[in-house]
Amino acid sequence: MKRRRLQQPPPYLDGRVADNSVSMQRSMRTSAGRFMQFFLCVVMLMAFSVQKASADDWNNAWIKQRFNPVNATLELDIRVYQDWGASGDGHCGFCRKNGYLTVNVAGKEIKIRGPKDEWTSLEVGSDQVTGIDYKYVQWLGKSTDPTNDKKAYYLRLIIPLKQVNSSESVTYTGKWWRRGRDDNNVTHTVNIKTNYGCTKTVITGGRYYVLNSTPGYIIFFKVGSINS
Repeated sequence: MKRRRLQQPPPYLDGRVADNSVSMQRSMRTSAGRFMQFFLCVVMLMAFSVQKASADDWNNAWIKQRFNPVNATLELDIRVYQDWGASGDGHCGFCRKNGYLTVNVAGKEIKIRGPKDEWTSLEVGSDQVTGIDYKYVQWLGKSTDPTNDKKAYYLRLIIPLKQVNSSESVTYTGKWWRRGRDDNNVTHTVNIKTNYGCTKTVITGGRYYVLNSTPGYIIFFKVGSINS
């Protein structure tokens, strides 16, 4: 009996041992819970970062076109590259091996394809733009997108028109390269109005008169159509 009592903890330690055991279990559960919360937060932040850094889908609104009546030319401002995102994960554009854009307008076929790396400048005389003389190509550089305040790189194609009709059709086809994601096919056609002229005037009447013994005729006219 004495030997058994010696193997058992003293009675005054029973409560302390029990409390320590419960505290240890609670501590283990609390640590595991905190670790799990930390792990979930890290996963959510990583997912959010990947989403923010991913390359954007192509948007036809990234091309602005207009008619310049003074020079009888079309001006096409085209987004060719952007580098949003961390560590290059948001890079995309008409560049690399897969990216390109073909512009068919006014009997011309113009091809745009940037370098294999970042496209932040234009090499005049290179094959980055073919099918048109480089004197009709302007590098606009970085411009701010008014919809989200982010910056992207643009170039301008100036298309001289031999004949000005009521409108001119422009067709864009190509592939928008996106790092880490599938590329986008680009197919877009737009008609640009090119009718430009003087304001119509309509003769509404007239009368004969003599001024300083010199006969003449006064013509009355107004701006607009005859029915207005």
